[in-house]
Amino acid sequence: MASYKDLLKKYIPEAAIQAVDMWLGQYSVYLRLRSARRSKMGSYHPPQNGHPHYISVNQDLNPYAFLIILVHEIAHVVVWDQYRQRVRPHGKEWKETFKVLIDPFLEKGIFPDDISHALKKYLQKTYASIVTDIALMRVLQRYQNEGTMILEDLPYQSTFRIHDGRTFRKLEKLRKRYRCQCLKTKRMYLFNPIAQIIPVDAM
Repeated sequence: MASYKDLLKKYIPEAAIQAVDMWLGQYSVYLRLRSARRSKMGSYHPPQNGHPHYISVNQDLNPYAFLIILVHEIAHVVVWDQYRQRVRPHGKEWKETFKVLIDPFLEKGIFPDDISHALKKYLQKTYASIVTDIALMRVLQRYQNEGTMILEDLPYQSTFRIHDGRTFRKLEKLRKRYRCQCLKTKRMYLFNPIAQIIPVDAM
């Protein structure tokens, strides 16, 4: 497989490039960048019909989130290569592999202190997705592109836009999610508190 070093320079911290590029080459991974996806930040598909391992990562992520998501998906590659379909996708084998792969980056100080601290706590639990770890997502959001924020930080009754261009008004919180109204259709939707949004105004 061709080297991804030149591509990775644009998306992850420089100190992580050599190790990540080595893994992608060692396991013959095809890496694809995707536009922002509301439901996920990355995905993995095992080899089939002569095609190699396939990983996709959202290209709008900041370098630290991109690296964490990419290593998350590479952990799937390593587990599949060893166990095929004999283990659960996010079972103990994946959790142990992800920790082994991400630990060197923590030891080298590649992540800022706040991300490192939140990531170490995440590793004690290792949810299937970092999106479910609100504390880690809050910290990663600090390094996201200017102009974006997470929904829970937006004042009540403020309006915001999501990646597909639709505009909503933030309403009350119902247990774990916020009720929001689409301004065009008047339909109600439930949003994760850490959904990444673009503020339109603050009323």
